[in-house]
Amino acid sequence: MRVGDTSNPEGRDPLGFDLGPMATAPSPAGLRALTELSRGEEWLVQPKQLDDAGLLWSPGVRLGVSESSTFWSESVGVPVLGVLHSHTISEGIAKQNLVGGGAVAGLQANDGDEILGWLEGVQAASLSVNRPTTVARIERQPGGGWNEAIMGLPALAGGPNWLLALGSWQPREGTRSDTLHLRGLDPEIQLLIEAAQEELSYEDFDALRRAALADALAWRTSLGVVHDAIGLGIERNTLRYWPVATQIRLAERASVASLLRVIAAALLVRAPVAVSTGEVLPSAISSFLASQGIEVSLERDDDWIERLSVVGPLGPTELWRRECG
Repeated sequence: MRVGDTSNPEGRDPLGFDLGPMATAPSPAGLRALTELSRGEEWLVQPKQLDDAGLLWSPGVRLGVSESSTFWSESVGVPVLGVLHSHTISEGIAKQNLVGGGAVAGLQANDGDEILGWLEGVQAASLSVNRPTTVARIERQPGGGWNEAIMGLPALAGGPNWLLALGSWQPREGTRSDTLHLRGLDPEIQLLIEAAQEELSYEDFDALRRAALADALAWRTSLGVVHDAIGLGIERNTLRYWPVATQIRLAERASVASLLRVIAAALLVRAPVAVSTGEVLPSAISSFLASQGIEVSLERDDDWIERLSVVGPLGPTELWRRECG
């Protein structure tokens, strides 16, 4: 790999460099990742500092790194890789999900079953099969985060939804229909709306019903369909929308209808969720949520915020473990 400083190429072609300098010198943690081995580890390729400022390093590879090693967090942003061994593809997926923040994941494989299993199980925003993970391209390979690599409401940079999270949105009332049918909804969503019917005003019931129908149409025709919008032919660049584990919060004095709106969407996409509410839910709704295995906790706004500041909400890892038994 050709390493060089594009601002000072020393007579070489700067466009020929594969790796340039870092923006800042490595932190103490980054320096440990570049220079210090833990027990049982060894260098396959040892990094070397190539300038006095510590910005330019030749890349390194270390072997024997364990999944619990601090290397995975310390090596972020510095040119060094760790090699972690697994005996099966399932074990490899579990370790890949455990040690990474979820920005990008890659697989080199020729076995179709292994590839399909990996695509179903791995947790990352951008997945690469039999091609590099480091080359982000607009539409073809947008960049983003998953699990610990994100905060807030993310959208993949360079993807079709990047601008959606940058604006503000207002709900549209829509047009009321002449019927109150629930045809086309999944059975669980029908049961949710029926359980809530006596607790909602006509307007809230109809808004919830129409929103659930609109969600179902969007999921079945667009968001729930894996598709290749680029169509290059020589490679596949597919876009998919994957359910994520989520804790849903209903604030004190907030409308129960707004909570049901989100729960209906979660049921549609089969996302594992937990509910924290500042309002006592009607018994029919509580019974339905219990029948679906959805945990409900009652807590005041101040208590919920305090809990978030200490331990955080029930996170994706815990929820996925609960969903998977």
